[in-house]
Parts: sequence; C-alpha cells; structure tokens
Amino acid sequence: MAKDAARLTRLLDNMSSDCKSSSQSFFAEEPECGAGCTINYMVKPIFYALKHDRRLVTPDSRWKKGKSRPLNSNCSDISCFLRGYANVNMCSGARKGSSKTREDLWRKISQDDVTFFEELSPVPNIENLVIDKDFAKYGLFWNVAQILDFVMQPSENTARAINAIVKSNDLLSPKNQPVLGVHLRLGDSCSDPERDKKGRICQGLEAFIPHIKRMIRTFGYKSIYLATDSSTAIGNATRDYPQYKWLYNKRINRNKYKVFEQASIKDELSIEGILFGHPKLRKQFDPYDEMINFLADTIILGRYTHGLVGKYTSNMDRIVSAIGSVHFGRQNNGKRNCLQPAISIDSPWCFDFMVNSGISYRNQSFYC
Repeated sequence: MAKDAARLTRLLDNMSSDCKSSSQSFFAEEPECGAGCTINYMVKPIFYALKHDRRLVTPDSRWKKGKSRPLNSNCSDISCFLRGYANVNMCSGARKGSSKTREDLWRKISQDDVTFFEELSPVPNIENLVIDKDFAKYGLFWNVAQILDFVMQPSENTARAINAIVKSNDLLSPKNQPVLGVHLRLGDSCSDPERDKKGRICQGLEAFIPHIKRMIRTFGYKSIYLATDSSTAIGNATRDYPQYKWLYNKRINRNKYKVFEQASIKDELSIEGILFGHPKLRKQFDPYDEMINFLADTIILGRYTHGLVGKYTSNMDRIVSAIGSVHFGRQNNGKRNCLQPAISIDSPWCFDFMVNSGISYRNQSFYC
C-alpha cells in the first residue's frame, strides 16, 4: 500500500513537469460554491487527467480577492492557498494562452463521457475513475484521500496562518495531546436555502456532546480543537462544559457570522451568496480571508488532531477524514492499515460532486 501511495504521489507530482507531453488540455471552471466544495470539486478532474494523460487548466480564482491578500502575492488561482495545486493545476504557460473556445470544457467532458461519469449510487465506479487496477483495489476512499492529501499542501501564507494557530493554542504540547477535533458549522447551514439538498440540519453543540464524551472515554483526549464559525458555540462550550479544555482559531472574527444566526431559511443566505453576489453584506466578508481560515481549520483537524466528531454532509469533514487517514498512515510508516477515529453524527462518508449520491442516517439523499 505504501509503495502504491508513493507511486500515485509521483504521478501527481509529474503532471505539470512537461505540458507538451500530454495529449490535450482541458479547462475546469471554478464552481460557484463554498470553500470546501471548491476543493472537493477538483478531485474528479484530477482523476480524469491522470487516467487520460491530459492536462488541467484552471481559471483565476474568485477566492484570491480581498483586502487581506498579501501585496506580494502574484498568484491567480487556487495555488494562492494550496501549494499542491501549483503542480496539479498545470501548465502555467498554457494557461496564459488558453481560452474556453480553444480547449475542452470540463463541464462538457463530464456530460459526454458517460463511462467515467455515470451517476452510480451510492459511489462512482472506482475502476472507471482510477488509472489502473493497482489503485482500484484500495477502493474509493483511499484514492480520494491520496489526491486530497497531495493537493492540500499549504502555500506559504496558509502555512503561516496554521503555524500561528498551532502556536497560540500550544497544540503540540504534551499537556494538550492527544487532541480531539470537533467541527460545528452553524452560520449559513441554518439559513442556506439549499440545506435540504445538502442533507444538513441546523444543530448546536449539545447534539455533539454525547459523541464527544464517548470519544474522550474511549481514547483519552486531553483537549478539544473546536472548528466553528459561531462565537455562541465557543461561549457555550467554555461556559457549559468547563471540564474540557477547548482550543480554537482565535484569528477569526466570528461576529460577522451573526448575520446568519439572525436570518431564517426564508432569507436564503449562504456564505458564497454573500461573498460573490450580495451587495450590502459583501463588504463584511473577505474571500481571501475566508479561504485561509477554512483551510487552516481543515488542515489542523486533519493533521494536528487525533480524531473527529463532525458531519459527513460537510465538505470540510469529508476532507478532514481523507487527509487525516494519510497522515495517520505516515506516522505509522505506512505499516498500519487503519484510520483515525471519527464519528459523523449525520451520514456516512461519501464522494462525488453535485451528484445525489449521499445517504444520511435519516435515509435522506443529498448532493455529496
């Protein structure tokens, strides 16, 4: 398994080494969705590029815009945030001369290639996705995890944010280790008009506590890293459950997310709707900062904690378990075929993009 993981990493690393050697490039439009959705969206195009020896060209990213973006940052796509995409996003020279009219559109490929993109429920056909049977034998989760772990290499600016959070929380100290990761998203998960399609239910910290207690009782965690957009959740955690040591990202100004707490489903508010379309509320949010904070929490949960309580209807939590499994395997020299402990309180893990292939514990299908 470790040898095949290393081989897949080399294939990913070599994807942009010689742009002229590939048969054809194709253009992947950035989706109009949130940060986690944007990251997960790129996995299928990468599978396709590997399998068919093609090169992936990505457009300028909307997330790069914002007052918090460093002045010396000259990147234009998702590699502003993730160093892995500097390789996978391919062919910077080709990108400059590319246009949607001269290259295949990813959207059209996904419509035309019915073998590769057949909508199988609950999971895609793994042999249609991966480059060969050596990888197929490990299953969908392993293959998705290897790709996500490769692309989720933080850029310099993202790494700086992660290191600051790790240091301020003393996350690596023996007095805090092992750390349990908890992801609690309130915000637009309570006001998003498409939350039913995404299988989400608006639940507070109290819904997570029984599972947190079980994990601590079983594995002896000394502290909890709480990734959340809610200042109310942090206040409730420290006030109502003082027996636990709570750690969190202190660089986030969570007051701005109260606009979601004050909204209802009728208001149809979502984070991507505000960031890229809402004229009145947009000034309170910074796309660059939103992506940095999302990635910092995601990578900390995946690589600095030792277990997860969350929801697999969340793109973040599915990414966390994927990159966490690879990180855990490396810590054990790849000899142990096991995963970090995780409890999803609403659905099993799933993978796809905008395919109604997820099934929640309430037997509700959702777009995974």
